[in-house]
Amino acid sequence: MLRLIFALLLAFASFAEAAPQPVKASLVAEKTGFTPGSSITVGLRLKLQSHWHSYWRDPGTGLATEATWTLPAGVSAGPIQWPKPKTFKEPGGLVGYGYEGDNLLLVTLHIPASYTQKTLPLKAALTWLACREVCIPGSADVSLTLKNQAAPGPSAEAPLFALARSTLGQDPDGYKPSAPEPAAPALWSMLLLAFLGGLILNLMPCVLPVLSLKVMAFIRQSGESRKRVLALGASFTLGTLSLFWVLAALVVSLKAAGENVGWGFQFQNPLFVGFMALVVTGFAMNLFGVFELGLPGAAAQGLHEAGGREGLPGAFFTGAFMTLLATPCTAPFLGTALGFAFSQSGATLFAIFTAVGLGLATPYQLLSVFPKLMQWMPKPGKWMLHFKQLMGFFLMATLLWLLWVLGKQTGLEFVIWFLAFLLVLGLACWIYGAYAPLGSGLGRIFFVAFLNLLLMGAAYKYLLAQPVKELLNPGKADLSGWEDYTPARLAELKAQGKTVFLDFSAEWCWTCKVNEKATLNSASVRAEFEALKVAKLRADWTKRDKGISELIYSFGRSGVPLYVVYPGSNPEKPLVLPEVVTPKI
Repeated sequence: MLRLIFALLLAFASFAEAAPQPVKASLVAEKTGFTPGSSITVGLRLKLQSHWHSYWRDPGTGLATEATWTLPAGVSAGPIQWPKPKTFKEPGGLVGYGYEGDNLLLVTLHIPASYTQKTLPLKAALTWLACREVCIPGSADVSLTLKNQAAPGPSAEAPLFALARSTLGQDPDGYKPSAPEPAAPALWSMLLLAFLGGLILNLMPCVLPVLSLKVMAFIRQSGESRKRVLALGASFTLGTLSLFWVLAALVVSLKAAGENVGWGFQFQNPLFVGFMALVVTGFAMNLFGVFELGLPGAAAQGLHEAGGREGLPGAFFTGAFMTLLATPCTAPFLGTALGFAFSQSGATLFAIFTAVGLGLATPYQLLSVFPKLMQWMPKPGKWMLHFKQLMGFFLMATLLWLLWVLGKQTGLEFVIWFLAFLLVLGLACWIYGAYAPLGSGLGRIFFVAFLNLLLMGAAYKYLLAQPVKELLNPGKADLSGWEDYTPARLAELKAQGKTVFLDFSAEWCWTCKVNEKATLNSASVRAEFEALKVAKLRADWTKRDKGISELIYSFGRSGVPLYVVYPGSNPEKPLVLPEVVTPKI
């Protein structure tokens, strides 16, 4: 979560350029030029002001420096090679690992023999976290252009490269090394693992409830022609792959925007989880026989005569729906493959996702290609009605899991309100099922649809609107009496003559967290705040907020933590406290 918040901050924090930066970044090369078919070493150079430090690959308390490269076609960059870092004793007994002063992080670039251009333009987007008593996230776009030379000589920065290379791979004093990182796996092995992982997903609890939909489809298809079964199988596979491709495109877009995402990331969004709960509830109501989807008049009669065939669109959306429910699961082999995919290029990520989708759809496709396997399936009969209803309970089990996820994200109260909303949805399904079959005109269907929309709208307004508003705009005063900072609220409190304590904080700021735990939330300070009737405001700088940034700069500071007291007797002369505060202060 810390890395995700920091990535969001860097992706949108263009405002940070206005703040004084303690780090000067540049891109330097060990040699004056390059030759095609060889490798060259370049350095990410960070010059830090006195008493400031950046962080190593395993930072301990901060965040490691990262680089995103923009290189000509065919040219590739290896991982950052880290010199031996220093050990920093942070407040609160925490330990960090990083660099001070002028330091160089080495990267090897591989240039193919087919590269014939006269120059080699290199660009990298750097992000880092610089800390002293305060922490300031920073970013910079650095670039360098090398010339194609037969025998390039050493550059002026070559001594820096020699110094950095002398301690490459060495751990800091007192550091307990983790297991060594394995060599990069071959793409074909990752594709195989992805396929096997997708195949095993059919047995995982997240997918098992959807087997009811697939099994019912197999049974209905058992008496159909081979050509029809093949077409349905292909449509199901295409539906599965299409949604995997949509997810892959979304991941690539988010990565390009600076997000840090992982498999099943959409289930981190409570609105998405709630939407999936609505869909599952609708499916379950249909399996219970509360309503049947159909068309009026001749269309309904034709559908009845067709024997209830699922159709190509139905097979397509069945595959897509199964993929949606499969994404939060990680089967054996799948975790390794997806971990590899999220660190690779967009094309590789699409290939991995395609392999997972093919594995997930393989059982269905096998039954389509080899219809004789369907002989093992039971013959259609009256028992199908009871089986269909039984499968509805499996979908309700999936609904319980979705509500559990939603409860973890939003709390018990929101889940209770959402259950009331689902109750209204079930009633709407019953209205549709009870009145839609009456008559054959479209007017009857539109009337029923209007009743459903009216019912759902009323449910949202009276049952769910306030919980959703609180979900999307969380955080008024918390249990300890803190309020979210706004300029209007600060002005109001000052006008009332109250003493105001303003805390500028961020989730990625370790000093802020230490101060909160050791001082601001200590029993003695809280008692003193209450006795003096101090109004407590918290300005959250975790994400972009131009107003908070400008207020920080107005106090001559460039980062957090920052603590300001507005005395009730003289609010126009605020007091700025040190970065590290104690109960005595």
